[in-house]
Amino acid sequence: MGITQTRAALSADTDQQVRQHLQRHPTARMTANEISRALGRGAGGRNGVVAALRRLADARQVICTEVPSPYGSRAMQLWQVDVIAARSEAP
Repeated sequence: MGITQTRAALSADTDQQVRQHLQRHPTARMTANEISRALGRGAGGRNGVVAALRRLADARQVICTEVPSPYGSRAMQLWQVDVIAARSEAP
């Protein structure tokens, strides 16, 4: 398997793990850091989670909401599963 295929496989695996985690918590809104920690990824794993969340948002499987940060810095991005899209996919 080439490098490109390996990266694509890792990306697909990360996408699936992130989607499944959010589906297990359908009403929760989580930051990328919270999702990364829940999946047992280190600090470097957060970048993969963020990339997966963006791909899933482009595919309309998750929703991103920006809210003011309690720390006064830039807005926080909270992610949750798109419940309407998930219902339409259910058998």
